[in-house]
Amino acid sequence: LAIQSLTLSDAGELYAGTSSGAFRSQDGGAHWTNISQGLGIQLVPKGPYE
Repeated sequence: LAIQSLTLSDAGELYAGTSSGAFRSQDGGAHWTNISQGLGIQLVPKGPYE
């Protein structure tokens, strides 16, 4: 599972975007919850030099 993007909220929650969906951790990354349900997630392919 490759992480495409990762961000930390002001509340200390981690959010990760992966090829399998969006995930949230509320305990520093020890456990992750899939939060993709209902989101309009779309993958945008990149060229090899971007």
